[in-house]
Amino acid sequence: MTNELKKFKDILEKYSVYQTKQLIKNEKWGSLTFENSEEHIEKFLSMIKHLSNLPIEKIPNSVLNNILNKTQKVLIELSKIEKFTIEDSNNPTHTRNEINRAIKLAIDDFYQSAHIYIPYLAYEIGEVQNNIREFSKTVHKIKTELNDIEKFASDKSKQVEGIVKNTQEVSQKVGVAHFSSLFGKEAKINRQSANIWLGITSVLSISTVILAIYFLFNINTELETVSFVIQFTISKVVILGFLIASTIWSGNLYKALKHQEFINKFKENSLMTFQTFIESTDDENIKNAVLLETTKSIFSEPNSGYINNYSTKDDTKIIEIIKNSASIGSSASKIAKI
Repeated sequence: MTNELKKFKDILEKYSVYQTKQLIKNEKWGSLTFENSEEHIEKFLSMIKHLSNLPIEKIPNSVLNNILNKTQKVLIELSKIEKFTIEDSNNPTHTRNEINRAIKLAIDDFYQSAHIYIPYLAYEIGEVQNNIREFSKTVHKIKTELNDIEKFASDKSKQVEGIVKNTQEVSQKVGVAHFSSLFGKEAKINRQSANIWLGITSVLSISTVILAIYFLFNINTELETVSFVIQFTISKVVILGFLIASTIWSGNLYKALKHQEFINKFKENSLMTFQTFIESTDDENIKNAVLLETTKSIFSEPNSGYINNYSTKDDTKIIEIIKNSASIGSSASKIAKI
């Protein structure tokens, strides 16, 4: 080991643990500091720390001597800071500024000579290769984690799709059961009301028959004039006419309520049939076909037979809307898959 190399290593060992704060501030200086040189001193000490961990013996002697000389010049300027006092100078501020300027020039000169050899020395001890290997390992690890995240996200996406599908099916079943129950309740109410009006119609019809028989066999022969006969006859006709009209009106109400009962029961059965078909197949075409027929049965009014000359109303508008919606939805799903 040459004297220059030993001397340089001693400098590196001493200043690799040096702190900048030890130089730039001192209580004896008052408000004067060397903070303007802090950045350059930090740069110098940082390079000293790097060089202390590198095989500087691989640097050619001529180059090493040049770096050593530049280092010593920097240390000379730094020593001026250590020796600086405000009592030994007529103009401490000017002296401080001159030292700052000299430190900057010396460190820049040292940096230009030394920094170009640091990558070479780092490569010599295998630090660059190690960094490349570590970087490659890190990249591989990141790729593996990304693949795991993508797989996890894909699995969770499938789970979410399953949850959404199950939720739709549950809401569909609940909705069908709810409306089916509503139609069933309406049919029950219609049946009860129809039974009441059937009783009323029966009472009125029986009363009409009894009163007609009574009028037929109860003839008053004591009437003296024609006017009394006419008046008596008209009274009977009015009473019988009222009873007959009431009977017919009650009968019509009974038939209307039975008709409504039939329609609501028909809709209830249609919804229950729809639910059964939906649960028994996964074919979307079958589900759509059953949905259209069920919708048609709900929004149309079949002939129950209780009302004469009743024409069924086939409301095709809602059917066309559903068909168009289904067609648009199918096209959108195909485009999304593409």
